[in-house]
Amino acid sequence: MKVVLMHGKDTNPSQKWYPWFADEVKSIGYEFVAPVLPKAVNPVMDEWLMELDKTNPNEDTVLVGHSRGGVAIMRWLERQVPEKQVKKVILVATNSGRSKDKAILSESNYGFYTDEGYDFEKIKSHCNDFAVLHSKDDKWVPFSAGEMNATGLAARFLKFENYGHFGKGVSEIPELLEETIKYDARKALIVPINSKRQIFIQDRRGYKKPDWGYFGGEIETGETPLKAVIRESKEELDVEIKPEELKYLGISTTLQNGHKIIRYMYLYPTEQKVFNVLEGQGGHWLTFAEVQERFDNKDRFDDISEKIEKTTAEKNLVNLHETL
Repeated sequence: MKVVLMHGKDTNPSQKWYPWFADEVKSIGYEFVAPVLPKAVNPVMDEWLMELDKTNPNEDTVLVGHSRGGVAIMRWLERQVPEKQVKKVILVATNSGRSKDKAILSESNYGFYTDEGYDFEKIKSHCNDFAVLHSKDDKWVPFSAGEMNATGLAARFLKFENYGHFGKGVSEIPELLEETIKYDARKALIVPINSKRQIFIQDRRGYKKPDWGYFGGEIETGETPLKAVIRESKEELDVEIKPEELKYLGISTTLQNGHKIIRYMYLYPTEQKVFNVLEGQGGHWLTFAEVQERFDNKDRFDDISEKIEKTTAEKNLVNLHETL
């Protein structure tokens, strides 16, 4: 399995959410390729298509294009011989391909845009699995372009409210990861934390492996991670939690015995000393160091502790409790 990322205009693979995406894809064992596209400030389509050609996409390749990189992927597919196939195409904040829809109308075209836009039928002849990610507040590429691409490609359309152009301020896109990688398990987990900088951890010794872990569980079909973590908190900790009481930490992914797992993590500031633990052997308030001693390496506590540190560093924990 290979994933090829075509980055956007005015950037390179070391910026935006690209390094995060690369690390996550490679952690699963997939090959990841993100060519540094030439003349990123004023790209020329033929030069970008040559770089895409060099990655040698095939039926085991997922093509991911952000902004102008998505336009390049669409133009590349239009040019392929009939027998050429790729596994999947994912467009992130990608324009319609029509000249009149360019973000800056006065900007030179350099081959990316045409009056007619894309030849969707020809593009679909090279792939039967498409996804489009677009945010309603994108100031550079209108939401209507995402709608047009999704309709023309008969694609799965993932709509966002406040991701803008998926640039500044967007450090990770879990939905993109889930479109790229088929995970064997999807979980939503809660990390209660108090003003003493202790977190509440589940004791599972003699119950199930690993011996120590977070509270939470599987995300059910049709359920959002947020709804899942609220439901699981009631089922395991007997607490009624409101969405505004949680702080989203991000995701954690692992590969365990060949099984790919993605976990959505939520921080829950609270001064509740005792929980009515309904699953496992109970729970314990532990310092970060104590948790590190107990956790199995596969739980990647280092990654989560970094996310917690970053979150609590942005606002001291006392204020965090007050505002959440």
